[in-house]
Amino acid sequence: VLLCKVCGDIASGFHYGVHACEGCKGFFRRSIQQNINYKMCVKNENCLIMRMNRNRCQHCRFKKCLSVGMSRDAVRFGRIPKREKQRLLDEMQSYMNSLNESATMDMDPPQ
Repeated sequence: VLLCKVCGDIASGFHYGVHACEGCKGFFRRSIQQNINYKMCVKNENCLIMRMNRNRCQHCRFKKCLSVGMSRDAVRFGRIPKREKQRLLDEMQSYMNSLNESATMDMDPPQ
């Protein structure tokens, strides 16, 4: 079981460059999409971000998201649709077959 790098909850996957839970994934997405500037931390920016208290200080939570490596640039593209994947596989297979045929022809002795 992988844990969220931000709050320690169970990670749902690899989001924005790190293993993160759904809560931290959504929090980070909203933060960057809406370009939110959170209020300064009242505890000298030293809040411990854990699953049970991750919603208490948004400033420190966002800071921790960044410090563990979450990044807008780390977004991975979604899965390739099945049709597109099959088309690419067919193209690759066709190309490999043509390479094999030309290699076989090169190996045949001249007549």
